[in-house]
Amino acid sequence: MKSINEMYSKNISEISSDEKMLDQYIQNIQKDDIVVPNELEQKINERISTLKRPIRAARYIIAASFLFILAFIVSIRFSPVIASYAAEIPGFATVVDWLRGDRGIRNAQEHGYGGISPITVEQDGFILEITDIFFDEDRLRFSVVAAGPEIAGMLTEKGSTPPAVQDGNKPARAGEEVSLEDRRDNLHLQFDFKDFDNEGYTMTSHEQNSEFLAFSVEKSFDPGEAAAFIKKEPDVINLGLKIKNGDKEVHSFQNIQLAFDASEFKPSTIYNQNRNIVLQHTEIMINSLTISPTRMKLDVSFNMENGYFLTGFENPHLKDEKGNIYKSGDIVWRSNSSDGSTLYFVPSTYFDRQPEKLYFCFDGIRIGSEEGRSFTLSLDEQYPKKLLYMGEEISITQAAWNEGTLIVKFEYLNDNTLRLQGLNIVNNEGAKSSGWDNYSWSPDAQGRKEISKSISEFEVEKRASYDMEFAFPGYLIPSEIETELELKK
Repeated sequence: MKSINEMYSKNISEISSDEKMLDQYIQNIQKDDIVVPNELEQKINERISTLKRPIRAARYIIAASFLFILAFIVSIRFSPVIASYAAEIPGFATVVDWLRGDRGIRNAQEHGYGGISPITVEQDGFILEITDIFFDEDRLRFSVVAAGPEIAGMLTEKGSTPPAVQDGNKPARAGEEVSLEDRRDNLHLQFDFKDFDNEGYTMTSHEQNSEFLAFSVEKSFDPGEAAAFIKKEPDVINLGLKIKNGDKEVHSFQNIQLAFDASEFKPSTIYNQNRNIVLQHTEIMINSLTISPTRMKLDVSFNMENGYFLTGFENPHLKDEKGNIYKSGDIVWRSNSSDGSTLYFVPSTYFDRQPEKLYFCFDGIRIGSEEGRSFTLSLDEQYPKKLLYMGEEISITQAAWNEGTLIVKFEYLNDNTLRLQGLNIVNNEGAKSSGWDNYSWSPDAQGRKEISKSISEFEVEKRASYDMEFAFPGYLIPSEIETELELKK
C-alpha cells in the first residue's frame, strides 16, 4: 500500500508531458550551479534555445519565468543560503517551510542529529501517518496526515475543504497557526500527550482536500518537563488522538507509540542573563538564553508602566561578532503571561563553534494603552466616526447588523506607527468574541498616503449598541539597541 505522503505527493504533482520535460531539466541541473545566479540564467537561456519551434515573445517570457520558478524551488530545497534569503521575502516563508521543513530541525538533521522513526496506523477505515518527528528539550514536533475511506467520506459530504482546527477551535487556512476560537461544525484532530502534564500544543494546517487532512503539530515543553521525561529512560512517547466532527467523536486512536531512544537525547545549554533594557513605558528584563539542537530562545519579562502592555517586538534577531544573523523561526514569540514571553531564533549554534559574542537586537517594541482602547458603537450613529488611540486617528466607516452578523469596518493611516489586528466585542460579563479580520492597503484620495483598512464580522444578536475594543494594538516605540548576551555559565 502506498503511504499517505506518496498519495499526497501524487495529488500535488500531476503534471503534463511538457512539465515533465521541464522537471527532468531541473533534475539535471547541478545543485552547486543553482547558487550562482549568472550560471542559473545561462542554463535557462540554453534550455530555451533548445525548444524545437519558434515562440513569440510572450511565450518566451512565460517559459523563462516558469523555468526560473522551478529552479528557484529546487534551490530553496537544497541551498540553506537561498532558503534563508527567500524566507525573508513577504509571502515566501510558508513556501520555504513547506519545501524545506522546519529550518531549525533541518539544521539539526544536517549536523547528524536525527529524528524519530515515522509510523503509520490503520484502524477501521482511518489511516494516520505521523512523520518528521523531532524531540528536544524545547519541544516535540511532527507532521500528521489523517486519511482513509472514512475521512474521505466525511470530507466529501461537506462539499468543501474543511478548515484546520485544534481542540475544536477556529479554522485556519493552509500555513496558518490555529487560534483559539471555538468552531463546532468542522472535522478536526485532538491530541493527548499522555506523558506530559501540560496539555497545550499548536497545530498548523498545511494541505487539505477531499481525501485527507495534513498538519504540523508542536508541543512546547515547560522548563524541566523534557528532562524529567528523559530521566525515566522511556523507550516510547505515548499519544492519544481523537478525530472529531464538531463536538462528535468519530474515532479514537487510544495508544499511539512513537519509538524513542533516550540515550540519543542532547540536552540544551542554558545561560542565565542579567540584562535590562529601558524604553519608553517599559523595562525589559532578559532572563535566560537557551541553545537547543533545533533553535535558540530568549526568555524575557516586562515591567510595564501602569496602563500599558507589550504586544510584540519589531524585527527581533540575534547577531554574533561576525555579523551572522539568527532570525525568528515559524514562531516569532510566545506570550507566557501578561508580563513575560519567549522569543525563538534559528538556526541554532548548538552544533557549531560557539560565537564569541552574541547580541539581542530589535528595531523597537509595540505596545498598547488601556486608555482609549475601549469604545461603544451604536447602530443608529452616523458614520464615519472618528476615534483617537495613542495619538493616532482611527475612522470607523461602517457598523451594521445583517442576518445575525455584525459588520464593522475601520481604517487608519498605514505609516507603520500603529498596527491593529482587528476588534473584539466585550460582553457584559467581560467575555470577548473575536471576529474575522481582513486587511488591505490602498492610497488615500490624493494618492500620497497608504491607508490600512479592516473588516471584522461577528455572529452576534442585534443590540442597540456594542462595547468594543481594539484587538492586539501595537504602537511602535523605535529602538536601535544591541544588547550583548552572557555566554558563560
